[in-house]
Amino acid sequence: MKAIKNYLFYKLFFILTVFGQNNPLRNKLRKKLGNGHLTSHIQGIYATILMVIVSYTHPRVRIKWPGSDLKDAPEIANVAQSIHDKCAASSWLAGVIDLATILSTLQGLIDDLVTKAAKAEGGSKTDKTNLEDAINVMQTSGTLDIINIIQAKVYANKDSAQAIVDSCGVFLKLAGGRDAQVWSVKRIAQGSVELSGQVKGIRSRYTAQWQRTLDPDNIDSWYERANEIIPTTTGKTIITGLPLGREVFFRYRIIIAGEPGDWSDVISLFVS
Repeated sequence: MKAIKNYLFYKLFFILTVFGQNNPLRNKLRKKLGNGHLTSHIQGIYATILMVIVSYTHPRVRIKWPGSDLKDAPEIANVAQSIHDKCAASSWLAGVIDLATILSTLQGLIDDLVTKAAKAEGGSKTDKTNLEDAINVMQTSGTLDIINIIQAKVYANKDSAQAIVDSCGVFLKLAGGRDAQVWSVKRIAQGSVELSGQVKGIRSRYTAQWQRTLDPDNIDSWYERANEIIPTTTGKTIITGLPLGREVFFRYRIIIAGEPGDWSDVISLFVS
C-alpha cells in the first residue's frame, strides 16, 4: 500500500514540476518524499513520459549535436559546455531546485568526454570503445535532466519559449515532429537581398518570421526594433536598405497555429 501511495505521490510531483519548479504543492510533496527518494533515475522516467505526452501539443526542446562519430567528440563537448554555461547564467532557470547538482553532473560528463577523446586519439580499441560510450551517454541520459528542466520552463511559459531556449543554448522543434526549414539568401540589388525559405512536409498555412542582425552572438540584437523584418505568409521576402560594406546575418522560422518552429541555421551575406 505504501508503494502505491509513493507511486501516486511521484506521479503528481512530476506533473506539478511541468507547471513550475516553485509550485507550492510540488514543494510540499518534495519535503514529504524526501530528497533521497527523488533520484535522477526516477526523475528521468517520469519526466520523459510527460515530455512524450506534451510533445504533440507543445514545442519540444532539443540539442543540435554535430554528429555522433568519434571524430565529433571535441565539438560534442563544446556544445555540451556551451549549454552548461548558458544554463548556469540563464535568469529563466534561476531558483530551479537541484540545478546546481545537475550542472555539476553535466560538467563531470563533459570533462570525462574530453579526457576519453584525448586518450582515443591514437589509442587502443578499448580507448575508442570508452569514447563511444561517453558520447552515447552525453547525447542521451547525460543531458536528459537539463533538457527536462528547460522543457518544463517552456511548457509553463509558452509565450516566452524562444527566449528561454535562446538563453540556454538549445532549440525548439515544432509540435508533432515538424522539421526546421531550409533556406537561402541572395543579393538582388545594391543593399538588397532576397530571403527564400522552403519548409519540408508542411502543407498547412504558416507565417514566416525573419530576423537579421550585425552581431549574431548577441541574442538581444536579433530582437531589436531596428532589425525587425515584416513577417510573411509565403516563404520569400525582400530586404532593402541594408548597410553597404557590412556582413549581415539572417535567420528564419515558421509559425503554425501560433506554434513557433526551430530557427534556421544562421546564414550571412556581405552587403555590396
